[in-house]
Amino acid sequence: MMRTVHLPPHLYLPARPASGGEPRDVPPWDGARDYVTDGARYGVRFESGAVMWFPGSDRFRVEELRADFAGADLDALVDGLRRYVADDERLRALWAGDLAALDRLRVEVAAHAAGEA
Repeated sequence: MMRTVHLPPHLYLPARPASGGEPRDVPPWDGARDYVTDGARYGVRFESGAVMWFPGSDRFRVEELRADFAGADLDALVDGLRRYVADDERLRALWAGDLAALDRLRVEVAAHAAGEA
């Protein structure tokens, strides 16, 4: 379950809400709403509802992806995702953690398959 967390003040920028009123602290990304955690990793949630997870909780993400993509062609999946985000800096940043975790999973699956052969 994801919940909002408050991090140290230096990780926020002052911003005035679109509706006016008092400034509030927001994470320093365009469209960012708040910092969140799911208990294993931390990230920033955007107005769109998307979450960008911070690096450092890679092991948890690898295990999550292992279940999601069991039996999938990870080489084709990772290569396709890399081509998809290649021309968009924001997508590359948003997907960086997932792509790194998929790369790690791809290596682990290949090593396991080589060990069984």
